[in-house]
Amino acid sequence: MRSVAVGQLYDPQRRHWAPVPIARITRAAIHLVLMVANPAEAEVEAVRSGVPRFAWIDASNVALLAWTFGDDLPWSDAPYSPHLEQPGDLPGIGCGPSDSAAVTVVLVDADTGIVRAVCDTTWPPEFAAVVRDSIARMAAAPLDMNAVDAAMAPLYISYPDTAELVAMKATATCGGGRLIA
Repeated sequence: MRSVAVGQLYDPQRRHWAPVPIARITRAAIHLVLMVANPAEAEVEAVRSGVPRFAWIDASNVALLAWTFGDDLPWSDAPYSPHLEQPGDLPGIGCGPSDSAAVTVVLVDADTGIVRAVCDTTWPPEFAAVVRDSIARMAAAPLDMNAVDAAMAPLYISYPDTAELVAMKATATCGGGRLIA
């Protein structure tokens, strides 16, 4: 995964994105890319200096990564399957079992493609271990999009609010720790 900088295009080849978050969890890096159409300054500041919280919801054939940065960025989520990583990117977490995992959260203005904020944080070892084990189990099975859809549908139907989904179904939760640059 490439490095990103505030004020630059997230991808030099694209200026417009669907306002849909992207979770990338590979052995090289963990990126959560928040594609937000015309983000408010409060949202930018929340990512820039707020304290993130994360949740992992293992739904057997797929997982949901959820996050919040407090009131200005309430709980939201993105589906994750190791089978949907980019070709050549090995899914998983690259740190050891007793290490924290480095996570980069990038807020992109979906209307312009410009990076508005970057947050370097960590997942504690216990949370990273849950994610690592879940990804390894999913990666060992073949991709079955029908099973993925069947696993996600009841979650979104039963829990239309991500905060409630996290409260009732999270496999693991954690607060993010800021990395010292």
